[in-house]
Amino acid sequence: MQQYSCTIQPKKGSVPILVEKRPKGKVVSVISNVRGDPTELITVLKTKLGSGGFFKDGKIEVQGEHVEVITAVLLKLKGVVVGAKREKTPPPPPEPQEEPISRDVERKERGKQRHQLVDNLSAALEVIVFFFVLPR
Repeated sequence: MQQYSCTIQPKKGSVPILVEKRPKGKVVSVISNVRGDPTELITVLKTKLGSGGFFKDGKIEVQGEHVEVITAVLLKLKGVVVGAKREKTPPPPPEPQEEPISRDVERKERGKQRHQLVDNLSAALEVIVFFFVLPR
């Protein structure tokens, strides 16, 4: 894992990201409390998000509303966010197990399939006898 030369220090335990609306309907995600040289961090964010961004006055600004993705990326990178509360991911729920099919049900299904096959074969034999065996 790469070490980054900048840190983000949250004040109340969460990652400091705000969404600002700019003139002409532009939306910008702003990451505040950035210390150090954030050029590597900006390039990582820009490539992950596929949008533009820059560093100005201790804040990283990224074009678009990307709060969830930015938070996930920043918390994944080691040593970037100092002192943020990391949410514990709950374990996935157990998958429901299918009830085993009883042998009686399996036998009935196979019996239905056999009867259908026999019916189809008998219909085919009737057609063959009608066209080829019976004189015209």
